Amino acid sequence: MVIGNGGARPLGLTLGQTRGDQKGQARWVKCFFLFTLTFLSALRLYRGKSESTHTKGQTMNPLHKFSFWRSQPCEASTAQSVLNGAESVDVLANLVHLPVGSPLDEPAGLASPLRVPSVISSTALPQGLMDSPELKGFFAGNHFGLGRHNGALYQTQEALALGRETLVAKFQNVIEIMVAQRLGRVDALRNMALQTAGVCTTVTAQLNLACQRLERDMATLQVQSEQAAEHKGWVLSALNEYQIGFGKGLREAVDFALLGQQN
Repeated sequence: MVIGNGGARPLGLTLGQTRGDQKGQARWVKCFFLFTLTFLSALRLYRGKSESTHTKGQTMNPLHKFSFWRSQPCEASTAQSVLNGAESVDVLANLVHLPVGSPLDEPAGLASPLRVPSVISSTALPQGLMDSPELKGFFAGNHFGLGRHNGALYQTQEALALGRETLVAKFQNVIEIMVAQRLGRVDALRNMALQTAGVCTTVTAQLNLACQRLERDMATLQVQSEQAAEHKGWVLSALNEYQIGFGKGLREAVDFALLGQQN
């Protein structure tokens, strides 16, 4: 008798059960060993066939055939992509293409007036004599600031008149310099025309045309110099700026004096 947790059992029955379990385990081990050998031989045969179908040096992964998710897309997905592409083309065709720099690009509001680009504003127009560096330098001066300074400092009508006459004199000096420069060019062109008189009639005509153009410019400058003496013509803009600045400086000086007395 064998006494255990389940109670008393006969000894012969226990030995029989133990031998039966050992035979079952041996049978399962033998079956597993045979299955493993069969699987390895089948795998070796499959790899040999796959290597024979590929080029030398390239082997094929036996699990590559099971990666079906990497295959080509199905017909449904292809059709869906074609439909999406057609819809995107239709959307692009319905878009309104505005020109670059159109007025709609400017923000709306009272502080930003509408500016319509034009060909005339984008191209530089010739200014003629007003485009000369001498006249540009004169009109670029701060005539308003000079008048404001003189008005606050001198505060008399005589100072205003003298300041205006000074601007006229500066303008006439600039005109005389420009006339002298063009007169020297005219003399040089006439000298060249005399030298080429019997050589080429075309060159002589071109030199004479250039002389005539310079003479017209000198006549215009002479007219502006005479008008400047009467406070007219091109110099009037500078005179007006000086007078406005003189009045502003005078009022500021008077206001400052009155406030100082009140305090």
